Amino acid sequence: MKSYNYLSSELCKLGISKKEADVYLVLLELGYCSVQKIAQKLELSRPTVYRVLKDLKKKNLINTIQKGKRNYFIAGSPDTLLNMLKIKKRQAEEQEREFLRIINTLQDQYSFSSKENIIEIFTDKKMRLAIERLANCQSSKIYVLSTVSNKDISQTLSNLHKKLGASFEVKQLHSFKMKNRSKSFIENKFLKNNIIDQNIVIADKIFVFEKKAIQIIKQKNVIKSYKLLFNSLWNNLK
Repeated sequence: MKSYNYLSSELCKLGISKKEADVYLVLLELGYCSVQKIAQKLELSRPTVYRVLKDLKKKNLINTIQKGKRNYFIAGSPDTLLNMLKIKKRQAEEQEREFLRIINTLQDQYSFSSKENIIEIFTDKKMRLAIERLANCQSSKIYVLSTVSNKDISQTLSNLHKKLGASFEVKQLHSFKMKNRSKSFIENKFLKNNIIDQNIVIADKIFVFEKKAIQIIKQKNVIKSYKLLFNSLWNNLK
């Protein structure tokens, strides 16, 4: 089979061993064959081939055909490799989210120990980290000042509602016309005039969403002032 070594090394990137990749490629090349034939082709011992075939069977990469008293083996569809790739990708995404949660925890620990660390600015790829911070907040009441619809904020608030349950409440002052019906846990009031040019979420911290950056403000006095301003605006609107 052409480019045999190249294909074998590429298959290893999916999390299978070199011997598993070699045996799978031999089966693709030869069709169904016996353990003895595989062992001869790859110059491996029969016990080793049996062990590799057992591992490939667990991964659904091969099938067994019985003829008389002998077992023959055939490669499964390469589509199975695509499923393995999807699983590997999903595991990597879950691992990334877990690392983000760990980093958030460490960042919070750092903020307690550093009085100077009052405002953090997240740009480019690090903006995802700021959104994870919001997703991990424990505030049961959140205030939102919105000038434009923001999918990240909307999705994060929905996830918080699922996590915190019926006690979770959101008050939102918005200055744009909503296309979709508001969620049941969000109480909305319309602001005729734009008093800000960003989306601001007030929780245990203040999250300021700009076009290319997210700021997190941690100073308690500032958070308190924002909440007072929000409630003043809220109470003066019908």
